[in-house]
Amino acid sequence: MKNLKVLALAFVIGTVSVFAKTNGILDVPVKQIGTQVAELFKNPDFVVEKEMIVNVIFTFNEEGKIVVLHIASKDKAIKKYVTRTLANRTIQTPGEVNRAFNIPVSIKRW
Repeated sequence: MKNLKVLALAFVIGTVSVFAKTNGILDVPVKQIGTQVAELFKNPDFVVEKEMIVNVIFTFNEEGKIVVLHIASKDKAIKKYVTRTLANRTIQTPGEVNRAFNIPVSIKRW
């Protein structure tokens, strides 16, 4: 009888820990997020002197809006453009809250 109680207690603790780990937001594939973010960068609103790839690190807040953490560029115009394009925007399937995403943004000449 004592073994049955211990087994039941272990089952309850195991079940509770599984439900505690899921926070309600499904893990969205990074490729899907990257594709949706790339759509925001379709047409740059400034003259691009040379083609470049800029790494952008961002996360999502509780409302699902993008929070830009870092832009790997020394060019102020590029930083301003990326921030203006991404900051506080929402996409169809946002990722986990406070998980950092690092995507390369390709900026090409027209």
